[in-house]
Amino acid sequence: MGIIIGGKGSNIAPVIYLEEYYDYFKHGMDMESVIVDILEFSETIKIGGEFPSDFISDYDGIKNRIIFCIINTQRNEELLKEIPHREIEDLSIIYKVVFENSTEGNAMMRITNEHMEVWKVREEELWKISEENTKRIFPAEFFTMTSALTELTKGATSVNLFSRNTWSQDGRMYVLSNQMRSDGASCLMYLGVLERIAKIIHRNYYILPSSVHEVIVLPDRGGFEVEELNEMIKDINESELDPEDILSDHCYKYLAEEKMLVVP
Repeated sequence: MGIIIGGKGSNIAPVIYLEEYYDYFKHGMDMESVIVDILEFSETIKIGGEFPSDFISDYDGIKNRIIFCIINTQRNEELLKEIPHREIEDLSIIYKVVFENSTEGNAMMRITNEHMEVWKVREEELWKISEENTKRIFPAEFFTMTSALTELTKGATSVNLFSRNTWSQDGRMYVLSNQMRSDGASCLMYLGVLERIAKIIHRNYYILPSSVHEVIVLPDRGGFEVEELNEMIKDINESELDPEDILSDHCYKYLAEEKMLVVP
């Protein structure tokens, strides 16, 4: 879940995601301090001035800023009528333009059918160019759940297993996201990522769609019942997530030898 704090004289504004602040609140920070932190953060990433209207209409000028994200198809049926997309299983790939991207935050615009008409491009073109842009602008990161929890509670940087020279299978659970930890479940669609994970953990694995921002990777060591995993996912979706952050109500499975993602 995110909020947009716009400024006078600017026609774009960054999205500030609230998950981290909610964690602060749950761990004892009072609401006034949380609000102050959000406002101070918004000042550090404020994007001043306006983007010229012809900037948006100039496809050649912005095509290197086009990225993709994934959302749940059924939960976004009305939205998908208005935007270019492609469906994969029960998910849909949608497209955005990145105006600002830094360690402090980002600002993006969702691409609509109207933009497509102005640019005179097809969805296939958006997919082709966004495949490269998304990996470049939002690199994938893969780390153990222990590392993820340390990052969340102590602010330490997670060890990205994709950047290590030796493979490892020392974790029982892993997390896949992007460098920004925003819309990180999209890394599932990066070319070669699923194969790289299989090489790290040396086996088939389940993918638990914890939110649109990340997924949990669970090595298949036996003993897992798909029905139980799906029930756990549904419980978390209903009790912990905002509707717009829900990615799916069931798990996926990656078959390493076949190099195939399936719904078990």
